[in-house]
Amino acid sequence: EKMLSFFLIALLISQLIGKVSSEGISLSSQQLKEGLDKGFFDVLLDVRTQKEWDDGHIDNATQLFRLANRGVEPTKILGCKNLDCTIAVYCTIGVRAGNAIKRLVNEYGFKSSNLYNGQGIDQWEEAGYSLVDTDEVPSNCNKPHYQCKTCNSTNEEKTNNTALAANASNSNKGDLISNACTKDENGVIQFEASSGVRATLAQVMALFFVAISFFVTVAFYL
Repeated sequence: EKMLSFFLIALLISQLIGKVSSEGISLSSQQLKEGLDKGFFDVLLDVRTQKEWDDGHIDNATQLFRLANRGVEPTKILGCKNLDCTIAVYCTIGVRAGNAIKRLVNEYGFKSSNLYNGQGIDQWEEAGYSLVDTDEVPSNCNKPHYQCKTCNSTNEEKTNNTALAANASNSNKGDLISNACTKDENGVIQFEASSGVRATLAQVMALFFVAISFFVTVAFYL
């Protein structure tokens, strides 16, 4: 019975850790702004509500309201999965964005390494960035012949790309520089901006329960 209890608790811990990792890569507002300015993301996804959108949203965002809720289909961005595109998701503080990312990973097969939790407009405004009241920008992923933006896999390749940009004509230089990002060995984009506080509330709660489960297990066997 003790072995069975230990196994069940270990399974619970592994599931909680999996939930943390399936929430995508958490970004600070500074990193999100950097990624948007440099063109690292194929889609910026707003998963709040229509009213919240109308009150102000981040520029160039695509609407996919209440994606964190079951029954809401990510029809607008399904092409992103097949094309291996990069998506940044935001809400108000990051919790709904994390839940939406989990749905994309667990229910629709998106790669977690392509999904970035941009937290929310609360952090965005605290960082000094503004909101807009413009129309949404349709997702490019479902457009015919669209190709996802690509990053280099090493710093050496990034240096080579930047050198090419320096020698390019002014008309082409912007495109070359905007795609000169670098990914680490896990396929995660490397940002120059500070990471800030990376953990969302959902991640903190999950880690809290992992810690409690660990101490209960230890106490049980002592």
